[in-house]
Amino acid sequence: MLKKIVKIFIVLLILALVLGGIWYFFILDDSGRDDVGQNTRNLFPFGEVSDSGQSSSGGQFTIGDDGEPIETDEIIDDGIDPDQNVPRLRKVSTFPTGGFVPLTKVEEQEILDIEIDEDGESVQVLKKVPVENDYIRYTAISDGTVYESAVTDFELTETKLVNNYVPNAEHVYFSPTGTYAAFQYWNSDDHTAETYLGELRPIELDIKPCPFEFRALEDGEDDIDVIGIHSFLNRSPQTRVSQEGTNSPGNEGSAVTEETRTAIKNFQSLYQLEIDGQIGDATKEQMLEVCDEQQRQAAIEVYNNLDEKYTLTGSFLSQDIASISMSPNLPEQMFYLVSNENGSQGTLRNLETDEPTIIFQSPFSEWLSQFTSENSIELVTKPSYGASGYSYELTPDTGRYFKKTDATVGLTLLVSPSGEYAIGSRSTGDGVETFIRDRINNTEHLLTLQTFADKCVWSKDGNEVYCGVPNSLAFEGEYPDSWYLGKELYNDGIWKISIPNFEETYEFNITDVYAPGIDIEKIMIDEDDDYLYFLDKETEHLWSLRLSSV
Repeated sequence: MLKKIVKIFIVLLILALVLGGIWYFFILDDSGRDDVGQNTRNLFPFGEVSDSGQSSSGGQFTIGDDGEPIETDEIIDDGIDPDQNVPRLRKVSTFPTGGFVPLTKVEEQEILDIEIDEDGESVQVLKKVPVENDYIRYTAISDGTVYESAVTDFELTETKLVNNYVPNAEHVYFSPTGTYAAFQYWNSDDHTAETYLGELRPIELDIKPCPFEFRALEDGEDDIDVIGIHSFLNRSPQTRVSQEGTNSPGNEGSAVTEETRTAIKNFQSLYQLEIDGQIGDATKEQMLEVCDEQQRQAAIEVYNNLDEKYTLTGSFLSQDIASISMSPNLPEQMFYLVSNENGSQGTLRNLETDEPTIIFQSPFSEWLSQFTSENSIELVTKPSYGASGYSYELTPDTGRYFKKTDATVGLTLLVSPSGEYAIGSRSTGDGVETFIRDRINNTEHLLTLQTFADKCVWSKDGNEVYCGVPNSLAFEGEYPDSWYLGKELYNDGIWKISIPNFEETYEFNITDVYAPGIDIEKIMIDEDDDYLYFLDKETEHLWSLRLSSV
């Protein structure tokens, strides 16, 4: 009897081990842990996949050519460059940010180059070459103070440009060069929207001319010019006239002495001139060149120690400006709409000449504007799930406008740089549909992902559009109002839609590298399509995402 029990126990033990092995290899993940929160890379971690391209909880994913969802391990980026430990996602500002603009500056950079001299020998030469550098300029909501960060693949370096005193500057609109900025805030005393248009100008280097008079000196002469020459020579330890006493730094005398001649000879030796202790033409020219460079370096030091590198001047515009958009082209222009009980009035303002021209009038007051190109402004009615929306194309030169989109409930829209395509969304009563409209051929492509045009930005060539796409949409039938009103916040992923094949690609999973997630708004792209910049709607902090490889 005992042997039979032992056999049964052994059989049960073997069976348990087998079942445990099956559980280990087929149920747990690679690490052998079943901690869903730490190890699951599924884009839709809760709920089952439906035919619509969403999980039952609202998560979104890519559909493959065979109609099946692509495995998430194939499309999630871990946020780190595979070849170098360089993060793709970075927080730019640690404070609520009202507005920003990506900038590309051409700056001189010193490099060592190899040249062949007249004897055929290779020599190293220090050259200054023009280099394009990336920057992002942005403002603090608290007071409108303007900051700028130099952007490289490896670091962000922040500089305060100018203090500002605009209270609660919630919305700031920069011109493409960052020279002009419209600061908007709510005047609680007058119960109206105020707009301050400012011009930012860099403080120039104040390089003083060389203060010394270089000339030939006579032995034994006593003159005020000699004090200056002694002061110049004492600037460098290698040409110092005296270490202590008379003619030491700060105690320069006016008489030419043997020490004076020795210091001049040391200068000539340092710069490979004829060593005769005299200030001839060649020595004078070299002294002026050295002095000018010293003056320039002194000016740079003073500049670098400035608390503010820019000045800000400007004036207030009309009250009740409801919509502002900056021209993406030069000359720099701004279009803004003043809305009140009488309707809307649209003004085009040349920012360089400060000349305003009224180009639009409408009895309807609820408009949004997008300056798509030098010759086109898109006007879209403010979206709501309870109202039909329309869009019109306004030509600034003529003031004529034409309907571009028929009645669409809850319409949000973003037009490509060429005006050929537009990405938009509409309310369906039980959710949102996102689409791309071919405005030339008058056709429409319905996307599988669901988002709003406010979360999207076109690449500069218009061949791609990048969007923040929510992981779920919970308030059925109330879009986009529920997001605008802050009833729900999202954890967005970054998607790319390619034109003209409308391929949808999951570009970056934010929560993989930043667990709290980001609800993207006010998204922009830099000139070379290397970086995306966007605000987190919840914290209003500014973030950057590198698109290109290091």
